[in-house]
Amino acid sequence: MIASFSIHKDKVYFWSLIFLAFLCPLLALPLAFIGIYYKKPEMLYPIALSLAILLCLVPITDDAYNYYRVFIHYSYTSFADVFTQNDFLFYLLSYFCQRLGLSYFFLRFFLVTASFSMLARIFIHICKQYPTIVEHKHYFILSVLAFILAIDFVGITNAMRYSSAMALIAMSFFFATQNKIFKSFIFYILAVSMHFGAWLYLPVFLVLLGLHKWNISLGTKLILLLIAYLCGKTLFGYLYSYLPSSWQADIYITGYWANIADYRNTHGNWYAFLHRHLISISLIPLFLFKGKSSFNLEKVTFGILLTYIAYLPLVAVSGRVFSILSLFIIFTLIITGSTQYKYTKYIRLWFLIGVLAFSQSLDIYRFREALSVWDNIKFWSFPISYLCNNYYTSSAYLFQDRNQMDPQGRISW
Repeated sequence: MIASFSIHKDKVYFWSLIFLAFLCPLLALPLAFIGIYYKKPEMLYPIALSLAILLCLVPITDDAYNYYRVFIHYSYTSFADVFTQNDFLFYLLSYFCQRLGLSYFFLRFFLVTASFSMLARIFIHICKQYPTIVEHKHYFILSVLAFILAIDFVGITNAMRYSSAMALIAMSFFFATQNKIFKSFIFYILAVSMHFGAWLYLPVFLVLLGLHKWNISLGTKLILLLIAYLCGKTLFGYLYSYLPSSWQADIYITGYWANIADYRNTHGNWYAFLHRHLISISLIPLFLFKGKSSFNLEKVTFGILLTYIAYLPLVAVSGRVFSILSLFIIFTLIITGSTQYKYTKYIRLWFLIGVLAFSQSLDIYRFREALSVWDNIKFWSFPISYLCNNYYTSSAYLFQDRNQMDPQGRISW
């Protein structure tokens, strides 16, 4: 009855689900997917809200634990201390949450919800811009499933600061596809203010300036990718030599994160290796050999791919860039597939879903230790008012970074 009612009363159904997500997210999720079944892309918003509430109960570990310590730090610091960091936005939010008496859960919930919602906003706009995606119910449902599986749930939940910056970067590129340069610039500045690693995407904008109005053949693309791979590390160092020294761009070239990434790449577990390389091996050929097409989002995606290939010798950098690249490749393949022969587009979508689902399972397995102490799954059905009072004081949540240091002080997974 509710699903039938929603066909004629879309707004009532939508806002009812938003309200229900705060009361009981477990109930709101299946009802939102009923809306997806009836080809309503905007149902991704209540899905994003429900998932954000549920995922914020996952134990805090890794970066999320470090952010918790930062959050506690701003309970007794002055407002001026917030701006001692160049990427001050997260610290500013922590400061105001402390002054307003809001818990760390609220801050985590806000950032996770914002990240989910921005990505959902992009997908919803794509569905409206290319109605052929929504015309065929089964193709639309599979497209939504591929989009959800392409989201880095573990990253958004734990690496909240960087993931929020990446969502802002995605919005920046999304506005670039619409030629809304001012909005694109504003979101890019917000991303840099959230995490200085957003500077890594500066070459994408430089590439887009040259490629925006050009239709490039497959052969030219392959040549450009080869040049980017051969010259990328040199160009990277040259470009970032002009950045202010306070941004410490060399931390990704020869510094702390470069050393950790190199160590993980050579000494990591098999599931971490598969997770890093499986999607890239699967998605990039599909994007390059998808067939002849030309639209703004495809050009932006190729700009990100060109930057990713240039960064390949720098493991710490390329891995971060690929988080956005994979999502935009999925968007591009969904758009091009919607106009292709019936069986071809379904085979491609099912292949994507299989790869993404396997990759997600590897990522969850990688965090099995944190999930093994998760005794608060029973709170999933509780109202948001209770969840916002969750200060993560249980010993099941507050445990030290699970990473182990090797004798040389490097992190080993």
